[in-house]
Amino acid sequence: MTKCIERETARKLRKNGLSLAEIAQELKVSKSSACKWTEDIVLTAEQTQRLKQKQRVNVALQAQGLKNKIAARAVRDRHREESKRWLTENPDPALFAFAALYWGEGIKNRNKVAIGTSDSKMLYFFTEILRKIFNVSEDRLHLDILLHFGINAADAVDFWKSSLRWTSGRVHPVRFAVPKSSKQVTAHRCPFGTARVSVYDTKLRATIEGMMDVVKDSILL
Repeated sequence: MTKCIERETARKLRKNGLSLAEIAQELKVSKSSACKWTEDIVLTAEQTQRLKQKQRVNVALQAQGLKNKIAARAVRDRHREESKRWLTENPDPALFAFAALYWGEGIKNRNKVAIGTSDSKMLYFFTEILRKIFNVSEDRLHLDILLHFGINAADAVDFWKSSLRWTSGRVHPVRFAVPKSSKQVTAHRCPFGTARVSVYDTKLRATIEGMMDVVKDSILL
């Protein structure tokens, strides 16, 4: 779209009562450009009132969104502190190992708990803790497999499902990636690629953060 057409479109939108921000978003231009092109256009009283009402609604929505974020953070912090107390009072070696593993290998996403690795035993340990300690049902688990070209996808899926004792959890379509190292070395080290097990759970993520805090404190004393 040429500047001339953009300018004429902006003026038309302004005459229809759109705000400068809405025009800028619609035309994918800066707000200053929208202002410059339409500065001589006077809105009607009805259009001005409508824009003010929109602004009040937007402010209210932003305030509510901020309140929701603060409340969600408070809940996460509570789960984190409860988890720290629990692990401190019940120092289970398996949970310490799990927390240390996640500290080093876990995906640091606020709403997701996940680990990706080529080590099937490590991933099985992680998955079993989710199942047996945190009572994550099989149907909530996700399995992603990443392979390099030359690896048989069906064999890889069978390997990981068998190694993880996978039953009803979701298995996503296998993805392929070009290795950074030579194909021969990569195939030798990762004959069945890498796999990632994940579950979407904000509370569990906060719980694991609390467990990691205990491990960090015990190491860094």
